[in-house]
Amino acid sequence: MTKEPPMIPSRGIDHERTETQLDRSTPARREACRTRSTGRQTWRELLFVHWEVSVDVLRRLVPAPLSIDTFDGRAYIGLVPFTMHDVRFGPVRVADFLETNLRTYVHAEGVPGVWFFSLDAQSAFAVWGARTFYRLPYFHARMECGKGSRSWDYRLQRSGESNAALDARWTIPEAESHAAVPGTLGHFLTERYALYGSKRNGHVYRLRVHHTAWPLQPARLERLVTTLPKAAGIDVGDPIDLILASAKGVAVETFASERVT
Repeated sequence: MTKEPPMIPSRGIDHERTETQLDRSTPARREACRTRSTGRQTWRELLFVHWEVSVDVLRRLVPAPLSIDTFDGRAYIGLVPFTMHDVRFGPVRVADFLETNLRTYVHAEGVPGVWFFSLDAQSAFAVWGARTFYRLPYFHARMECGKGSRSWDYRLQRSGESNAALDARWTIPEAESHAAVPGTLGHFLTERYALYGSKRNGHVYRLRVHHTAWPLQPARLERLVTTLPKAAGIDVGDPIDLILASAKGVAVETFASERVT
């Protein structure tokens, strides 16, 4: 898998417009976060890999109150390995750790966001906290990341599960970072400011986050072997050509949950 991915387009293109015309700008503003601030963290050295998946497959896995978000009639799942840096839950400081999420794209009450099938983390404390207080599907995993000047070797093995693993290598060619343009696939897949989850009583809730627009760069995927989609009950083929990365990442402010249904 060595061909160069397409560059992030410099302007929106008509055929790349989403069929579901949601407001994708207002949720990115801090004033959209109406609950109290709960903490801060920085997401660094991210890779965004995506597969096109049938809406029907996702509909069986995502709670009914959430609508599957599509772009040009197509639905996607994303795999995002990265580093969690300077994590703070209120006054509590958590040591840096690696994390990988497998997600799809949804919306509720007009707010686009993400639904997680799994989140693997190197930090046992982070896994406990996220499972206990947010009921997010976190798993503890053995993880490592080797870094070159412009390349990353990233490995993950979920604890106690031989069928949930990731082995990836990617390189970021010399290129300036750019924010994705609204109306493009890159914007649809990366600019998300709400996380959705479900509580024990069955209600769906939303966690808002705020950060600046992603400084994105095209990336070259040199190796990708993963069973994480299969572990979530999703069969995939080759990822789409749009491979993106963000070495610098963003500083993130998190907010308390709000009930959706």
